[in-house]
Amino acid sequence: MPLLFVDFTKDAFQFLEERYGYKCTDSSSWLIKYETKDVFVCVEFDGTRSFEISCSVGRQDNFKGSSQLPFDLGEIMRSQGVAAEDAHAAFQVTTNQTLKKFLVVLATQLDKYGQDMLLGNDHAFSEVSIWRDTECMEYAQKTKMRQIRSMLQVAWGNRDYLKVIDLLDPVNDFLSDTEKKKLHYAKSHL
Repeated sequence: MPLLFVDFTKDAFQFLEERYGYKCTDSSSWLIKYETKDVFVCVEFDGTRSFEISCSVGRQDNFKGSSQLPFDLGEIMRSQGVAAEDAHAAFQVTTNQTLKKFLVVLATQLDKYGQDMLLGNDHAFSEVSIWRDTECMEYAQKTKMRQIRSMLQVAWGNRDYLKVIDLLDPVNDFLSDTEKKKLHYAKSHL
């Protein structure tokens, strides 16, 4: 049975047209796009790989890069203090029942957390942009620390204290207490 993505999406996101003056400008089996002169909302369905539905919001004028890389609903929710584990922004659906259910969830969350963005509020877009940048930097730092910790394990095991210092000194502010002790130990044994 084919999924009724278009019909269910238009039902769930009808509030965009009724309350915010959006028009549906694109409608296919994988994308529904709503637009005003300033803002757009995309509801997407990946019906070939992940079977996920998701929602994103961007500005027509590319304010804060949001036209080229729209903000997903999870980013919008997290920027307003919703815990990451509660900021559900994509759902895997394989039946019409789950599709309808989770489109309603996405629409409800967008209506609750995205009101200012739906109105094109510069401050709202700036806040989400700052949140995105912060999340990206934190992710990059965590990735870097994982790599350093992996190399540290080898250097520590080989008692290569110069390498330990080279690895840990530049990231001193991000070290655990144990790593700080290892750095101190390595410095004292050169």
